[in-house]
Amino acid sequence: MLDLIAEPTAPHQGWNDPSRWWPRLTAATSHLAAPVAVIDLDALRHNAMDLLVRAGGVPIRVATKSVRVRAVLDAVLQIPGYRGLLAFQLSEALWLAETYDDIVLGYPTVDRASLERLVRDEVAAARITLMVDDHSQLDLIDEIAPPGKRPRIRVAIDADASLRAPIVGHVGVRRSPLFTASDVARFARSVHERDGFRLVGLQMYEAQLAGVGDDAGSDAPVIRMLQKRSREELRVRRAEIADALTALAPLEFLNGGGTGSLEFTGSDEAVTEATAGSGLLAGHLFDGYRSFQLAPASAFAFDVVRRPTGDIATVLGGGWIASGPAEQSRQPRPVWPQGCARCRARARARCRRRCRAWPPRRSGQAIASGSATRRAGSPPNGSTATTSSPVTGSSTSFRPIAAKGRPSCDQARRHLAQLGPLGLDPPDPRRATPQSRRRAAGGARRRGQGLRVKAVGAGHSFTGIAAAPDVLLELDDLQGLVSADAATGRVTLLAGTRLHRIPALLAPHGLAMENLGDIDRQSISGAISTGTHGTGAGFGGIAAQVVGVTLITAAGDFLRIDEDNNPELLPAVALSLGALGILVEVTLQCVPAFVLHAIDEPVALEELRESLDERVAASDHFEFYWFAHTDVALTKRQQRLAADAALQPLPAVGKWIDETLLSNGVYRAVCGASRFIPAITPPFNRLAVTLTGDREYTERSHRVFTQSRTVRFREMEYALPVEHTLAAFDEVRALIERRGWRIEFPIEVRFAASDDLWLSTAHGRTSGYIAVHRYWRVDPSEYFREVEQIMLAHGGRPHWGKMHTLTAEDLRERHPRFDDFLAVRDRLDPERRFANRYLERVLGD
Repeated sequence: MLDLIAEPTAPHQGWNDPSRWWPRLTAATSHLAAPVAVIDLDALRHNAMDLLVRAGGVPIRVATKSVRVRAVLDAVLQIPGYRGLLAFQLSEALWLAETYDDIVLGYPTVDRASLERLVRDEVAAARITLMVDDHSQLDLIDEIAPPGKRPRIRVAIDADASLRAPIVGHVGVRRSPLFTASDVARFARSVHERDGFRLVGLQMYEAQLAGVGDDAGSDAPVIRMLQKRSREELRVRRAEIADALTALAPLEFLNGGGTGSLEFTGSDEAVTEATAGSGLLAGHLFDGYRSFQLAPASAFAFDVVRRPTGDIATVLGGGWIASGPAEQSRQPRPVWPQGCARCRARARARCRRRCRAWPPRRSGQAIASGSATRRAGSPPNGSTATTSSPVTGSSTSFRPIAAKGRPSCDQARRHLAQLGPLGLDPPDPRRATPQSRRRAAGGARRRGQGLRVKAVGAGHSFTGIAAAPDVLLELDDLQGLVSADAATGRVTLLAGTRLHRIPALLAPHGLAMENLGDIDRQSISGAISTGTHGTGAGFGGIAAQVVGVTLITAAGDFLRIDEDNNPELLPAVALSLGALGILVEVTLQCVPAFVLHAIDEPVALEELRESLDERVAASDHFEFYWFAHTDVALTKRQQRLAADAALQPLPAVGKWIDETLLSNGVYRAVCGASRFIPAITPPFNRLAVTLTGDREYTERSHRVFTQSRTVRFREMEYALPVEHTLAAFDEVRALIERRGWRIEFPIEVRFAASDDLWLSTAHGRTSGYIAVHRYWRVDPSEYFREVEQIMLAHGGRPHWGKMHTLTAEDLRERHPRFDDFLAVRDRLDPERRFANRYLERVLGD
């Protein structure tokens, strides 16, 4: 069996050098009769891991149509983060169901013979999910075997994910008659109420994003513009569809994506899994994408049988086209010898290829023709070779293996990786068993014998808190719900679970997190370990919701900490800076699901100052933003309502204009321009408070708490005794005016209840938080340094995940239980296996 989890004995990326990569073809395949299909294990491993990183922790379902090599399917599904198959035909799914237990059919079927087999086989019926989008597909199944005379059939709904634009019309494939949330909800309701069927999922494949390159040809700018609009529209519509279906029945999955759109799919909170397959073998179609570069992992080798002229040779065979018209992007591309190209001759229709501009030494020499199908297809009839030597097929034009336009969490992760970790050890959460997590811990210890290990979640922090001196342990694959008890509200999550995925995991149980911050890209372990918080004088930070954790200690032992097991350690490990061990599971005290009535409105700054205490006390959640050079504050107040309260969400168009166009798109442009023309900052700030922040709506809690922020920045935040908040804010305002600075980002002021966590910024006191920001291309040093002095003078404690200059001696004075925390650190990590330079600064040696 192929092993894609083990590290290669001699890692390489030779595919970036065709002259070094392709000549090894002959050595690897010379003993085999052509035609030969070859898969390179190192390139396949690279692609499989790259897809996981791009998906941002969303589980990936493998599209069998794009692979069609059983050994590759077996190997990929052994990698943590991959789960289940998306099959092409029902006959294929029945064959796969003999050994696989999670198969979704990617397309509706009218294959009567295969349906007859399915309804007679209870095991297959439990393992296979059919795709439907029309009542006639259900009628056919009932005609073959009515309800009561067959097992319940698992079905998922296929909804159209294409873009319907006013001017250009329909963009994307016409995949399904179901397009709007009402279309899908109406059909889903009829399926849910129909005997003999069980609705378990939804599929929305965004072909116009996943299958169309954005970096090839003169029309690339237009493609990028349409894809940007499609992403914005699809994110809103898919969320509406997901909400409609969740209200009807809990679903097992909401599937989206494709190799070309994994970054977008992974960032869409409505999606619970992505599909990819083509990217594993990587045809040359993917040379036309800006955001990623795959390694050519599959190739075909054919015999040269004729030389009609000195510069033309005829090879016998031509690869395999998976589907669609035989256009150039789907045909194999000759890649070796270099300079070889297809002749545009009719003879190629008879399974021959003529290659121009290369001098074969003799008849019978093999060449490689890359798998250039839109979906990497099946090998031709003949031999198949699998090798860890670089033998592959794809384009001869290569770019460095680097991503552009990734989400900010991936940019941070790449930055951390550049700091010098010796390796990456992804945990293995398969089935979330203690045994698998112990194997992960053991693997990390073996790799890091004598080295320091740091775990990283989303890499969201502005400090080096997750920077790895030696070994970086990624938690991307350690995601999902372990258990949920609706009666007690106790929920256990795997430590790498992203915050934006938690609402969908809790919804079937009628639960929600009590409070959230305004950014939800972090992992749950990262959020609690750095003290992430929201706002609301009656509610603590996210770590205050922790009632238990499972921790891997420096000794490699699993340590459970909760009210029944080692309870004395909970105030330390619930907010631990990653200094005490590797979090594996986090148990939260959740609350019944609720909605929020939100009012965002501008208020004269002087009026706000005079009534601040009353406003904070009158709202469940209150915060305000102040743009420098203005006399107006943008306030946000929210009241909690029962889960069944009537929703009044913001209109989709208005929300897009406010949150995407103005708050992110226009704002990004102004921030960039202000670097060169600082004078534009004051008038733009005055315009911003006029155009934004005046709206009222009622929505589910997580949709109100969190926002989408795509403008990059640096941030410093301090927690103050609540009674000092206004005085410190006034001093910062005066500082900006006195120094004549042009500050483009608003100052954010929030509030939180006190808690008893030892390193919490709100330990023992109700707190006000003041956060200052600068655009990421602007040096924040002088601004942050002087603001920090104001915060320190008012008893401030710095946010652990944001920029500050304090050392262990400074922090000991500000955290009463600081030495108690250090004592626990000495107990759990005496050799400082989880230390790095940041922790050495803030905690000492």
